[in-house]
Amino acid sequence: MNIILIGFLAVLVLLTGISAAGKITTLETTPLVNSTAWECAPVWSEDGTGLFYASNESGNFDILRVDADGTNKTRITNDSADEFPSFSWSTWENGSIIDRIVYISQSVGSDIWIIDADGTNESKLTDSGYNIDPALVCVPLPQISGMQPSGTIDNNMPAVSSNFSCSYGNISAVNLSVDGIDVTSNANITDSNVSYSPIEPLDCGDHNFTVRVESDLYTVGYGYRFFTIAYITNQKPTCVSNSTPTISANISCSYGSIATVTISVDGVNVTSNATIADSYISYTPTEPLLNGTHNATVCANSTHGINDSMTWVFYVNSYYPPGGGGGAGGGGYSCAPKIVFASNRSGNFDIWMMNMDGTGLMQLTNSPSNETHPVAVDSKTVYVSDESGSRDLWSMDLNGSNKQQLTSSAVDECMPAWSPIGGIVYTQRSCGGDDYNLFAMNTDGTGKTRLTNNPLDELSPVFSQSPYQLKVAYAIENDDSDIWTTSFKETDNKVRIWHLEGWYVLVCREVYGNEVCLELAKNGTMVDQEIVAINESFSMSCSGDTIITGTLHNINRSDDSAFEVSLVNVTQYSGGGGVLFSDATKILTNAPIRLCAMRGDLNSDSEITSTDAAIVLEIAVGSRPCDPETLAIADVSGDGRVSSLDALMILQNCTTSLCRK
Repeated sequence: MNIILIGFLAVLVLLTGISAAGKITTLETTPLVNSTAWECAPVWSEDGTGLFYASNESGNFDILRVDADGTNKTRITNDSADEFPSFSWSTWENGSIIDRIVYISQSVGSDIWIIDADGTNESKLTDSGYNIDPALVCVPLPQISGMQPSGTIDNNMPAVSSNFSCSYGNISAVNLSVDGIDVTSNANITDSNVSYSPIEPLDCGDHNFTVRVESDLYTVGYGYRFFTIAYITNQKPTCVSNSTPTISANISCSYGSIATVTISVDGVNVTSNATIADSYISYTPTEPLLNGTHNATVCANSTHGINDSMTWVFYVNSYYPPGGGGGAGGGGYSCAPKIVFASNRSGNFDIWMMNMDGTGLMQLTNSPSNETHPVAVDSKTVYVSDESGSRDLWSMDLNGSNKQQLTSSAVDECMPAWSPIGGIVYTQRSCGGDDYNLFAMNTDGTGKTRLTNNPLDELSPVFSQSPYQLKVAYAIENDDSDIWTTSFKETDNKVRIWHLEGWYVLVCREVYGNEVCLELAKNGTMVDQEIVAINESFSMSCSGDTIITGTLHNINRSDDSAFEVSLVNVTQYSGGGGVLFSDATKILTNAPIRLCAMRGDLNSDSEITSTDAAIVLEIAVGSRPCDPETLAIADVSGDGRVSSLDALMILQNCTTSLCRK
């Protein structure tokens, strides 16, 4: 009897290990907006400092905003139609960041609108069919590279050229402008290059050219380049302590040659006393120059009659050394924002795409089934389809190709959204009921993990994009609907966010060669930042409340821009100087949090059922193959093999409350 009891207890102990391989744990779950009204459709602001949502507190549904802590409620819309926010979007315009909201407005039908976050500049984007579920997606732009000429050149007839490529669609049009004049008709255009030679020589001075490449999928790439044509370069001096400095400049001309050259100092022509060579002119004053500001001018005339002149100022003072200079660079966009949405304008619901102003409409799916709830995840569009009977999650490329089914259970999976945990968060109905819970999974459909588990419905999940927190907002429906949030904490030694004492977190935002940018934050707000090199110590603090010290030990980078930053000897002190923890080690990364499959869940439906036990028995008798990944899931007992014991443990689990459905 004792042997039987001990064996049964051992089974129960092992049974409690049938769960997601824990890399995250719940920190707290709190109500954010909780009233007698119906609040739903939460949407985080892009910086994570606020949340937009829909509420019927005034009768119909309007869009409101609260801070991330639930305070400072503000009304954004106040119309007779019902309005539900779908996503927020920020742009840089005229030196300012403009926050916008894309939303659904439903009166007689359903259309997509856009509005500034302050409630102004409202604009309708759709006018046909019943349109729902808009989401932001960024598609690659045509790329411009190898633009020439650049910098300073001495040729008045330069070859203007640029390479281009397109990974999203095909090139449909190429345009080239020089100094604001369209010269496309005189340009030579191939599949990947555009080139142009001026018909008339360009004057000396500053010039620019622009390359515009358009794809057949309504994307446009731009390239800009500035260049200067000058015969006179490398002028000296700028600031000297010598009262008889050598005043000089280089001279060159590849369009013809230099015919004449002159030099003046303080308005006096001194060419007769200058030294002139094929590519150089210099002059040394015969009398000392007074302390103070002086100017020099060099003029050059080419054999084609084109003139160039350069005037510069220099300073003479024996008490001050020469000064220095600097430069600047720039960059451009590599992707374009667009809106993907569901519409029944073609009969059933399909996924469509359009530009942010409603133009450039494209149909991405076209099947007898209904496709809804599109969302951008990495370089894919994830959406819901009822093609297999129940609602499942699918993915496809941004242009609608390479469709792949991610879930295939008998219950509904819907409302997908981007997630820093795994990649996709969604809501799933429980077997045999209408209870919806939140789940997360990897972008390839593996690692399905339950995030919430209560008898109420959790719907419309949306993760904050803040780099300082893993927080999901969602609607809980019972007698009414309220907005709740749940925060998570990583438990691995390698994390995106390191949770410290006192609600502080430490993250690595960027890697620059042998240096990294570390940021200390509290309650979702950065409080300190430091650039640290390998083997260098750091010290970060927040108004004397806490101090974090440590050393950057190593940096590892992969080809896909992911990094791992190793920190050692990390110690946290309280404001009073007490040690909260010491000599800790952690790896900070920007890689996605990959989820592991649930032990015992052989059919990947995030439930432990008798179906899983039947699959284990098939593996045990050799009628079903078992690769290493399947073995790790099926070997519930942990003895390194799959046997009837594993099936028994799964069946026992189905009859207890240890794993709720």
